[in-house]
Amino acid sequence: MNRRIFLKYSMLSTVFAALSCNRSGNYSKQLTPTENRHLQRNLTILTVTPENTHSIKELRQKSVSALNLDRSVLLKIEKLMRIRLKKSGGVGLAAPQTGINRRFFLVELQNGEKETIFCIDPQLSELSQEKNDGYEGCLSVPGVGGLVSRHTSLKVQWYDTSGKLHHRKTTGFEARIFQHENDHLEGILYVDKVKGKLLPWDEVRKIRKPRKSASLQISPDSAQIRYI
Repeated sequence: MNRRIFLKYSMLSTVFAALSCNRSGNYSKQLTPTENRHLQRNLTILTVTPENTHSIKELRQKSVSALNLDRSVLLKIEKLMRIRLKKSGGVGLAAPQTGINRRFFLVELQNGEKETIFCIDPQLSELSQEKNDGYEGCLSVPGVGGLVSRHTSLKVQWYDTSGKLHHRKTTGFEARIFQHENDHLEGILYVDKVKGKLLPWDEVRKIRKPRKSASLQISPDSAQIRYI
């Protein structure tokens, strides 16, 4: 093989290798090796038991800004996270719950459309002095629920995947979702804030008292409760 043919073959091999990496979802220049492994596994939701909540380090790390990530990376992660959230039946999902320690999460707005928004580098402010207790459950700590005190209202700002800045004032159950998901970005799980004992999920489902600010959404005609 002469030098010209060898160089041409080498260049083609490099191109095919790059294409193969893109097809497999390898964003190594954008994400850490650990984050890449989670992405290649389609972002399975990480779960722990109440007795061993520090067993998965991704759930206990403080996440870093996501604003340095390329839009293509964010869109790929957003798509997979939306799939996971829809299958789970929850109303919120933070990036660390899927092994990506970056500051973004999904929240299902509690409006008529039940729109789910993707919030990049969110910031909470104007938290009310008033707090309410509500039962919470978490996709990463399945099988249990507990009573947590949260601010009843707040203001949140975030960026979308196009870099546009958004602001929203929120109250009640929706405000609770934002606080729960924002805690994930700080490496905090709701079980760290539970008042009293954790309850088996079946027992929580039997709770019939309507709580407007509760983080467990209970429909008036059934015991349907959704994880945050």
